[in-house]
Amino acid sequence: MTAKKNKFYVFNVKLQSDKKGSERIQAYETLIKSLTSTTRFTRLNKNEAIAMYKPYERSEKGVKYFYGSLGKGISFFDKDEIHVLDNNNISSEPVKKNRILEPIVGDYIFIPSIHRFALLCKPNSISLNDFNKFLQDHLHKFVELPERIVIDFEKESSIIQEIFKARAIYSLSYEISYSNNDALSAQGELFDELLKENHIGDLKVTAQSDHRQEGMNISKVDFLGGGIEVAKRNGTIKHAAILPLGSDKVKNISNTEKPIILDFEVLDDNDNITLRWFQRLLHIYKKN
Repeated sequence: MTAKKNKFYVFNVKLQSDKKGSERIQAYETLIKSLTSTTRFTRLNKNEAIAMYKPYERSEKGVKYFYGSLGKGISFFDKDEIHVLDNNNISSEPVKKNRILEPIVGDYIFIPSIHRFALLCKPNSISLNDFNKFLQDHLHKFVELPERIVIDFEKESSIIQEIFKARAIYSLSYEISYSNNDALSAQGELFDELLKENHIGDLKVTAQSDHRQEGMNISKVDFLGGGIEVAKRNGTIKHAAILPLGSDKVKNISNTEKPIILDFEVLDDNDNITLRWFQRLLHIYKKN
């Protein structure tokens, strides 16, 4: 049987805190447990809501992970009763709270040690924007002040190679937050450390070249070259105007609405899908 590829989105959940090592990992475990201690809802529109359900908890070679389901569908969780038409008669019925009707079901996984959620991509399932709205709505409730939490879906990073390889860069705009010890290039790691040392949790940069035809030299400026290296997994390229190699036409690029889509393989129907997913994520994001 041919191996089947399963695609997924990644969400970077970063706790900006003085906690280190095992204490930081424990803080991420507390976040997922608090988030799922009861069924929580986020309204998506007038009649639809999304809910996250209590996950299973597993450990593989000393690394803990959590996985479970999301439901999206009709919900009346904010009403005490609804009107029902039956045989030309209108009556009122009490609402059974904490229910999603006609649900669309999605699958998620969370690994505290790499502070990443992942959402399985499949037809007629929970969308990237639905899950992002849910996380933005609830996760900050469980962070102890003055700590902060930054949540964002990871963007397609091939755009960054386009920028570095361009003949000229005329403008550049990006937004980043410092990493929680992700693997970075030397320039990116140096700039990441500068952000942390100077307590800069979020940074927005907009740069415009001067009159020179060759544009900006980003490799010699840490907040340009280093900044977009950090943006590979910890930010967004809002806009860049570049002159690609072999072209005489300026190209405008952005990855604001372009999530990265990764995949993992399942060998057959008896394979452990969740374990394969966990192993793939750990391989991508674990810093050696």
